[in-house]
Amino acid sequence: MPARYLGPWRFDVTVREGVVAPVTVAALLRVAARALSAAGAPAPASLGLILSDDVELASLNAAHMGKPGPTDVLSFPLHPPTVFPEHPRGAALDPGAVEPG
Repeated sequence: MPARYLGPWRFDVTVREGVVAPVTVAALLRVAARALSAAGAPAPASLGLILSDDVELASLNAAHMGKPGPTDVLSFPLHPPTVFPEHPRGAALDPGAVEPG
């Protein structure tokens, strides 16, 4: 899938063979762009997303986190947390921000 751009954000999305995304890639990218903006992420920036299956996630979880079994999310930040601005504890995006489909 070619790179997609939303504002100052570049997104590279890979959907592994046999994986069905629970929402459209466009919806996923809209939420990711909102999260980057809300976090005060340095712009411009690039984000790579891989939609995978439980087998691959379990393997990565064991290799990188030392934990057995699959997980919902694995992230590998490029920048240290000090690059991002401070946020009040509990600040979050609207959980209804993702519309299926």
